[in-house]
Amino acid sequence: MTIHRNSKMQSETARGVQELISIEAAAAQLGLSPWTLRRWVCNRRITTCKLGTRRLIPVSEITRLISDGMETRDE
Repeated sequence: MTIHRNSKMQSETARGVQELISIEAAAAQLGLSPWTLRRWVCNRRITTCKLGTRRLIPVSEITRLISDGMETRDE
């Protein structure tokens, strides 16, 4: 079975639409508790977006945290 991408999907990718992941998936990638990430969201240490009732984190934020050495870690 071949999957075909329509022109709208290709143009959205070309425009740089950000990939979003759940807090749980982001926590797993970072090796942190989901509660830690939720606390960072409440403290506005990381950027999120809301889609319906879900709070999602852009992959670019995960990359930023990794490249910064996760300096936002609580003391």
